[in-house]
Amino acid sequence: MIVITGDHEGLADYRDDLCKTKEGYGVVSAEQFVPLVILNAPIGMRYDKVMGQVDIYPTILSLMGLTHYEWQGLGCSILNSNKKQFAVDPRLNIIGDTAGSSSEEAVFAKNAWSISDQLIRYDYFGRKKN
Repeated sequence: MIVITGDHEGLADYRDDLCKTKEGYGVVSAEQFVPLVILNAPIGMRYDKVMGQVDIYPTILSLMGLTHYEWQGLGCSILNSNKKQFAVDPRLNIIGDTAGSSSEEAVFAKNAWSISDQLIRYDYFGRKKN
């Protein structure tokens, strides 16, 4: 499998202008969503609901059949039928189906976003010594 994703702030300075152009309209999101493209996955699908950065890792594990992998991450695979369609943005706002997220789930998601951000920012797994 090949996983392609991007930084939601990569277009921060140009997002509004790009959304107004013929080429960018419908391609560039007006929101701060990240692209996620998975090639050669065992399941073909298009997922247009909201997912968070914490959901990418569990989704990849699920697609690879690694359901008994020791650490499943902080989020929820999009293949899980119980996944709530909401995410937390960099300002810790709930985006998506806020009605489908209980306050306990929202608090967990906000904490998970902060932890996930630190894992990425400080290259936790790259620096971890076995």
